[in-house]
Amino acid sequence: MNPYPIERRAANRLPMAAPPGDAFGIRGALDTVLQHGRLALTVFALTFAAALLYQLLAAPVYRADTVLEIDTRARSSLLPTLSGSDRGMGGLEPQLVTGEMELLRAREVLNPVITSSGADVTVGNARRYGFLPVGARHGLQVVRFDVPDSQRGNDFDLLVADGQWELLDEAGLSLAKGALGAPVRFTIGGEPASIVVRGETDLPNTSVTVRRELLLKAHENVLQRLRMFEPSRDSNVVRISIEDTQPARAAALLNGLVANYVDHAVKRRSVESAKALAFLEDQLPALKARVAAAEDLLREQQSRSSAAPFGTEAEALLRQRTELERQQVDLRVKRDELAQKVTGQHPDLAAVNAQ
Repeated sequence: MNPYPIERRAANRLPMAAPPGDAFGIRGALDTVLQHGRLALTVFALTFAAALLYQLLAAPVYRADTVLEIDTRARSSLLPTLSGSDRGMGGLEPQLVTGEMELLRAREVLNPVITSSGADVTVGNARRYGFLPVGARHGLQVVRFDVPDSQRGNDFDLLVADGQWELLDEAGLSLAKGALGAPVRFTIGGEPASIVVRGETDLPNTSVTVRRELLLKAHENVLQRLRMFEPSRDSNVVRISIEDTQPARAAALLNGLVANYVDHAVKRRSVESAKALAFLEDQLPALKARVAAAEDLLREQQSRSSAAPFGTEAEALLRQRTELERQQVDLRVKRDELAQKVTGQHPDLAAVNAQ
C-alpha cells in the first residue's frame, strides 16, 4: 500500500489551465497584485519617487557634434608619378583614416584642449543651507579653475551666498573670495592660481565641491564621452560628437579638438614634406649628371653614325635608360615614405621593393 497517495495524485495532476479569455495570464497577474496591493503600491511609489528625484537633481546632458574630412592624399609626393607605382597605395586609405581617429584621441592633441576648455574641472553635487541636497541643478558654473599641478585631484569647497563666493581648502582655510562673474587670482602654497565662478546673484546659501582632475584622469573622462566613427566606408569623413553637462564647454571642446588636430596635421605634413624635399635635392645632382651623360653619349653616337635607323634606335635606348633611372629614383622616394609609416612586412612596401 502506498503511504503517499495524496502526493502521487498531486504529482500526476496536470497544471491548471488559464481561465477562458485569459490566455496571457493577465487576470492572474491582476489577482496577485490585488492580493498584495500594499506591497505593489509601495514598490510603485518608491520607483516613481526615485525617477522624480533623478529628474530634479541630475544635470541635463548636451551633445555637440561635427564632421571632419580626412585628407588621404599621399603625403610628400613631390615627384610626379612616372611608373604608376601609386596604384598599389589605395589600400592605405582606410588605415590612414583609422590612424587619424587615434591621433584625435591622443593626449598630444586632446590634452591642450581639455586644459583650455576647463573640461578637467569637476563640480560636485550642491547643498543648500549646508544640509539640503539639490544635486547638479545648482545654477553655478566654474568657468576657470587654474591650480598648481601639485593641487590637481584635491577637493576644494566653494561657498556661494548673496552674489559672493568663498573658496576653502580641505582643512577649511579660506583661499580666496570674490563676486560672481569676476576673475580672481590667488596663491596656494606660494604658487599662482585663479578662478572664475558664474551664477545667479540671488542664489541662496549654496556649497559645492570643486576639483581639478589629474590630466590622465581628465583625459580618460573625456574619452568616455567622445564618439568618433566613419559614417560610410571610404568616405574619408569622420563624425565626432561629445556629451557634457555644459553646452558651451561641449562646443569649446569639439571646436578646439578639430582646430588642434588641423594645426598638428599641417605641422606634421610640413615636416614630412621638408624631409622629402631634402631627399630630392640630394638626389637631383646625381640625376642631372646621369641625364647629361646620356645626352652627351647620344650626341656622340649620332655624330659617329650616319645611319638614321641606328641613330634612332640608339636614341630610343638611351631615352629608355634615362626613364628607368628616373623611375628608380621615384621608387626610392616611395619606399622611404612607406618605411616611415608601415613595417617592412607590409605588402605595399614589399611591392615597392620588388619593383
